[in-house]
Order: sequence, then structure tokens, then C-alpha cells
Amino acid sequence: MYEMSKLAQVTREMERYRLDILGISECRWTGSGRQTTSEGSVVLYSGHEDKHMHGVALIVSKEKAKTLVEWEPWRRSLQDVRVCRGADANSNHYLVTAHIKLKLRKVKQQGQRGRQLDIGKLKCQNINKEFVLELRNRFGALGTLADSTDEDPDIHTKWETIKNTYVEAATKILGYRDKKNKEWLTPGTWQKIEQRKQLKAKVLNTKSLRLQKQVQEAYKTKDKEVKKSAKNDKRAFVEMLACNAEGAARRGEMGVVLYIKSPNSSVAKTPANLLL
Repeated sequence: MYEMSKLAQVTREMERYRLDILGISECRWTGSGRQTTSEGSVVLYSGHEDKHMHGVALIVSKEKAKTLVEWEPWRRSLQDVRVCRGADANSNHYLVTAHIKLKLRKVKQQGQRGRQLDIGKLKCQNINKEFVLELRNRFGALGTLADSTDEDPDIHTKWETIKNTYVEAATKILGYRDKKNKEWLTPGTWQKIEQRKQLKAKVLNTKSLRLQKQVQEAYKTKDKEVKKSAKNDKRAFVEMLACNAEGAARRGEMGVVLYIKSPNSSVAKTPANLLL
């Protein structure tokens, strides 16, 4: 999976075959650790420290990754093992599927972090004015309601009223942050990947050696197109992030700059993990 866009292709095939856990041999990533893809899948990998050779990895779907606590070898855990020859990521390995029997452990539920309001939109003048107008209207309505009643609310009631007014106005005008990572492969590249997959199906189904050789040559040509297109997409994506960081630096938004330059951002990935 050291080649550009290989991980994105493998995870797409994983979704197509509705797999929750996918084992990878010859991963060729250096070091060991855990990475999260743009779709939310978790990659657990282990390889050489400085050589892109051998190595193994596990890809866990977004839903099943939430239940991941720890793992250890367990006898007679593999069931219903099958080989799927139709999966294509230009590899000399075939996809092997299986049902895995797991030992579950009860985990204490932790409180989930609430969704964050997208306060960055307030830097846009039009949205800022709209938000201020919404607050004025809401507080004006509250003031009219307070004048019509003789009761004087206590300090805690006043605070809850002010807080709820701000939250409701922000939810209506600003909305919540979208935490989903951007997919850097363009539709054009995915179309080439689909065309390459169709050529592999022809290779598997063609019985004539002469025709099979012709289709294999077409497959190699299409694979070169996929790699070239993926490199161009990655270069454009990194340049876009660099421009975003430069613009944020000019506006004094250092939090955005630090996020883009953080180890978990797409710009700061090591070459082995540029596939994310």
C-alpha cells in the first residue's frame, strides 16, 4: 500500500464487499501505529523502521472501530474463509474474506463530546450581521415578555435564558462544524479506477490466450493512467491546503495554520501514509 492512492482504492473495495475488518500483507509502511482515513476507517499497521518492505496492517470499518479495545490471538477464530478474485487494486494478491469470532469485553461508557458550533463563519461580514440581527430580535422578544410580567427572575434563570438565546441563534445561523475529512481523489480518477477494474474482470473471464494478453496490456496502460491521475490529485490537494494555510496566516488565524501543519493533517503525512 505504499503507492499513491492505494489505500483509498483498497478501502473502496472493502466497502464494496461489505467487510468490517480487512487484513493486509505486504503493507510496506514504515514504523507502526494507527491512522484514520477520510472515510473514518482505522488502519493498524506494523512494518520495518526504515525500509518499505513487508509489513502487515488491519483496516477496521468506521462502525467497528468504535468497539475496538484490544486484540490477541485466539484459537479457532476464523470461519467461512473465501477468496474473492474480482477485487482490484493492481496487486498480485487476492482478497480473502472470512468471518472472525471475537471475544467481547464490557467497556464503561464514556461521555460523548458535544458537537461544536461553526463559529469560524462569524468572520464573514454578512453572516456576522445576520447573527447579530437574530440576537437582537430574540433579546427584543424576551424584553417584551419580561415587561409583561411582574415576576423578577433569579440570576440562574437569567443566565439560562441568555445562554439558550445565544445557542439557539448560533445553531440557526452558524450551524455545526463538519468533521469529515475531504476526499482528495477526484471523480475522474475514480472513473479510471473503475475502468481498470472492468479490464481485470475481462482478464479473469477471457479464455483465449491471445485476447487475454491484449487485455493485460490494456490493464497495464490503464493502471499507469490511474497512478498519474492520483499523483496529480494529491499534488493539487496539498497545494490547496498550503494556500489555505497561507491565507489563514495573513488573516491571523493561527489555529487553522497549526491544524494544517499538525501530524494528523494531510500535509504532514509521511510518504508511507500519503495514501490517506
